[in-house]
Amino acid sequence: MRLRSLVFLVLAASMTSASLVGCAAAPDTAEKRTDLVQAANTTLAAIETTDPSLKEKIRTAYAYAVFPDAGKGGFIVGGGGGRGVVYRNNAQVGWASFSSVTVGAQIGGQGYSMVILFENQPAFDNFKAGGLKGSATASGVAVEAGAAENAGYKDGVLIFSDNLKGLMGEASVGGTNFNYMPLD
Repeated sequence: MRLRSLVFLVLAASMTSASLVGCAAAPDTAEKRTDLVQAANTTLAAIETTDPSLKEKIRTAYAYAVFPDAGKGGFIVGGGGGRGVVYRNNAQVGWASFSSVTVGAQIGGQGYSMVILFENQPAFDNFKAGGLKGSATASGVAVEAGAAENAGYKDGVLIFSDNLKGLMGEASVGGTNFNYMPLD
């Protein structure tokens, strides 16, 4: 019976992952694109107010992506994702999306914002090529006053996240896939 349950969980996780991976990086209308850019700018300003040291990290980053309204949820099998705006030299250069799937002890739902900093061109190129994978929430630094001062890059990437709403308890394993789309 345990093997059957494990097979079911793996199949459910695979189906969830397949449905999330197809998420387009850019919103499908001009109005939604404008709304996402405004939300990203508002999120960035709020995060920099919470942790002023993050402003310097962003200024010196090669590029960065802002996901203003990401989310995750699950009960044994979980999933999540969000859309964001990608910047280089403080100008928008593209769109991004991510999707994740997890399996394990987990229950609840959570909304959060996320800022991903790229230390150099190879790290940014890796992101654009779809090479940034892993668990975005496990490697992130929580946004709070002074957190950015001592935060360091790992493989050229530094992730900050800020809880917006909800509560999620989890001890799970999974992965995250990112998609990048340059501006038209």
